[in-house]
Amino acid sequence: MANRVFNNHKEVFGEEATHKTRGGYPPNSDALYLFESEMDSLADSSETLRQENFVHKGLGMVEPDKLKQLLDTLYATGKDTPEFA
Repeated sequence: MANRVFNNHKEVFGEEATHKTRGGYPPNSDALYLFESEMDSLADSSETLRQENFVHKGLGMVEPDKLKQLLDTLYATGKDTPEFA
């Protein structure tokens, strides 16, 4: 997987991109993008790397039926907690 840093999300997603984000993982590219203009600290960078690698890339590697089972279990377990709302 390639890791690249850009100044902002429009450099990757084009001028029509209106949603600001600190990072992105387009599954069809197998590349992780970080957008430094949206980062306030090194902690933001670390958090974004973890989020994109483990959630977006990682969950994309799980078979669809297993992913649904995992998400259903997470929902059933946490739906009544304040953190889930």
